[in-house]
Amino acid sequence: MGRLKPLSYRIVQIFIAILIPNVGGLMMFLLLTDKIKEHDGKDRIEPFYAPPDWFVGVAWITLYTLMGISSWRLWMNKKSHDIKIPLLIYFIKLLLNWLWPLLAFGLDLLLGAIIEMIALLIFVVVTGALFYKVDKLSGILFIPYFAYLTYATILCIHIYILNN
Repeated sequence: MGRLKPLSYRIVQIFIAILIPNVGGLMMFLLLTDKIKEHDGKDRIEPFYAPPDWFVGVAWITLYTLMGISSWRLWMNKKSHDIKIPLLIYFIKLLLNWLWPLLAFGLDLLLGAIIEMIALLIFVVVTGALFYKVDKLSGILFIPYFAYLTYATILCIHIYILNN
């Protein structure tokens, strides 16, 4: 088989970059499906602005896809910029992102999950800023993620207060 043509190579790269965050999120969902269903069945008070379950899945697929596009754009700038630190921070952020459902659903530690979300918010800001320095659009693509994560953090804090 011959060498991939430049456009084909870029398509494979962007596909892999999008796949990485989505596969991690999907693995956590599959690992914790029973715990999530069990958690949803609990008598728990939620604020009026809590989203329906279907919205959360759509939101995360969209956010993970934007993260993947952003990381791909950063990768495309590797010849003109040192991207080691931004990528390291990005992968730490991904690990924190994947850790959250384990804390919230798997271990049923909502307060711990809230504290972890605050750390995640800091990593999102730092990642977005570092990506922005290399490629403006890569950084801008983190804005929806930051907005949704801020909303989710407020929601979790409110759920914690209502139920404790």
